[in-house]
Amino acid sequence: MDAKAVNIWGGLITSVNILILIIYGYVYCYSHQTKKRTKDSRFAEKIMRSLTILVLVFCFSWVTCMGMVFLVDYFTLDETIIMLVRSYAVIFAAISYSQTFYVYFIRSEIYRKEFKKQLCCGKEDGGVIRIVSMSRSTNNN
Repeated sequence: MDAKAVNIWGGLITSVNILILIIYGYVYCYSHQTKKRTKDSRFAEKIMRSLTILVLVFCFSWVTCMGMVFLVDYFTLDETIIMLVRSYAVIFAAISYSQTFYVYFIRSEIYRKEFKKQLCCGKEDGGVIRIVSMSRSTNNN
């Protein structure tokens, strides 16, 4: 990729990251105001905690990933360092891609229960998995 395309891509990604943070901030402020007006403030408070954790993880993971990649492009010309930084930035990107699952798994008992059911870990009969085998024998006499 040429330098102009990299600069355009970097500017676009940075703008999208800032836009996402602004949207998160708006949702946080709106929810905080709504929480004061609603009777079910405990539920709203749980949602706000989850949203806050999602924003923090997003800032730590995706923004850090993109910042590392584009800052190293601007401040160094050594190809080895650029490749190393890009290789390790993938760790932060992977955290960002899976953040929703982990945050909701940690924060929500219902989410954990349903996920364990999907994995057959939350069986009603004490965790016993029954395997039924049917065999058919045919005689060609």
